[in-house]
Amino acid sequence: MLIVSHAALMMFMEKELLKRGFTGPKVKTAENGKLYLFEK
Repeated sequence: MLIVSHAALMMFMEKELLKRGFTGPKVKTAENGKLYLFEK
């Protein structure tokens, strides 16, 4: 699944995905056009 969103939503999604067992990079300030991959 691909999710495209604003930086504020990306930080929220990161927290929720990590709580649910996903692993991925730390999103402090989202960069334009960068892919952040979370895997389970």
